[in-house]
Amino acid sequence: MDDYKWFFSGIGVSILSWIKNVFFKKRNKEIEYSQEPEKKETTLKSNVSSFTETDQLTQRFQHVLTLMNFTSCYGGFTKAKLAKIMKLDKISSLEKYSIGEEEPSFEFLEQFCETFGINYLWMTEGIEQPFNNKYIRFYPIDYYDDIECLQPESIYFIRCDSEISEFFIVLKLADWKYTICNRIWHLSDHVGSTGSSQLVSFYNLIKKLRNNGFYSKCFGRTLTPDKFKKLYCGQVFPAEIINLDRRDHPWWDDFTDINNDYPISENYLKMYGQSFINAQRIVRTELEYRKY
Repeated sequence: MDDYKWFFSGIGVSILSWIKNVFFKKRNKEIEYSQEPEKKETTLKSNVSSFTETDQLTQRFQHVLTLMNFTSCYGGFTKAKLAKIMKLDKISSLEKYSIGEEEPSFEFLEQFCETFGINYLWMTEGIEQPFNNKYIRFYPIDYYDDIECLQPESIYFIRCDSEISEFFIVLKLADWKYTICNRIWHLSDHVGSTGSSQLVSFYNLIKKLRNNGFYSKCFGRTLTPDKFKKLYCGQVFPAEIINLDRRDHPWWDDFTDINNDYPISENYLKMYGQSFINAQRIVRTELEYRKY
């Protein structure tokens, strides 16, 4: 009898052990399967994120090339021409970057942006605008040292055709590179004491440029508010706006004629509006006051 008890007891233990093994194997499988989709999903999200960033960089590359070629005033900026300007060993490198076959290094992006006056923050992260350069001085005369250092091919004084006649400065360093002096001033009497000082500063800048051999490099443009904003904000390649109408508009030079000595001065009101006349009066008054 004892032998039978032992036998059946052994069978019970074996069956119980088998049931435990089956149950825990199944349980482990369920845990494994439940975790596997999560791992796959995480990997997929990572790949999508990586692809999206590279794709966006490629799109920005293509966008800036489109902007630079919007105007054909320089015969177009082909990839071969851009590579030559950058002094690259191979055209194919730029070609692969522009179509997304290869991801450019940060060093290359920095060189590309520096060469063509492109906003590095926009190129790498899509922040701000393509040609928005942070190049800020408070008073116009403060840009003189920069102009002397950079020796630009041309200096453009950009004026808005509006009631308060906003204006700013653009420096052309090469056919493919412009620098926007990122500060707007008002050419009117809608200014306080600081604005009045800035008008005098602008007058002094023109005088200094004229006296130091930069006069032949200076040009003027008067733009509609829409074009003025696009150029100032860096939404367009500067040459597109500046060369749209190549006729010089020497408002900047006429502005220095505060005593109306130029024969054309009788037409200032018709040409530039009352705000221009008022701004001239402010400069004349300020200069007379500073004599005493």
